[in-house]
Amino acid sequence: MATRRAPEVNRAGLARPAVIGLVGGIGSGKSEVAQLIVARGGVLVDADRIGHELLREPGVRDQVRARWGEAVFGPDGEVDRARLAEEVFSASAESGRGIAALNGIVHPELTRRVRRAVEQVRRRGQAPWVVVDAALLLEWGLEHLCDVVVFVEAPPEERRRRVREGRGWSARELARRERRQLPLKEKRARAGYVLPNGGGRKALAPEVEKLLAALRESVRTGRSG
Repeated sequence: MATRRAPEVNRAGLARPAVIGLVGGIGSGKSEVAQLIVARGGVLVDADRIGHELLREPGVRDQVRARWGEAVFGPDGEVDRARLAEEVFSASAESGRGIAALNGIVHPELTRRVRRAVEQVRRRGQAPWVVVDAALLLEWGLEHLCDVVVFVEAPPEERRRRVREGRGWSARELARRERRQLPLKEKRARAGYVLPNGGGRKALAPEVEKLLAALRESVRTGRSG
């Protein structure tokens, strides 16, 4: 009788890459967490980068032009993301119609590409982790791709400082943008793990190590979700 071959394992000792979805408030440090996971052998699926690529495609550009006109395009004929964001998040679009329109243009193909990227890494099987950094991961139903959804938590005053220094946003602008996303309380409740990020990178690295150790154990014992 033939013996069953044990599955090959990757560098984390797992039979397949574990998929980590990141959620949290704007300025919570999701991208920094993603970078630390990548530094530990993970592969990043960056929905923002995929969105950039989509906005450069002729069919998507045509739909954006039809909805918002030439005002959101730069001299090079490409979508100017800063101008588009101003239009989408403008006071006249406060009802959310602007975001709904933009999501209608990019969302179906963006989510397909995120799913395809995750599946490609899983098929190769060599990386221990796949980290999905998508601002609207829960809104788009991408949590079903993940072994765990991680809520990156930072104090409100720290998030306000980060977006002020990094993006030039006021506290009012931060609040206005976040009103167009799920409430933080709901994101936290729907996550399977809360990762604190109230300090600097030195304090964050051990928290990421704890996350990966917990995920490694849960995948091995079949308790992930």
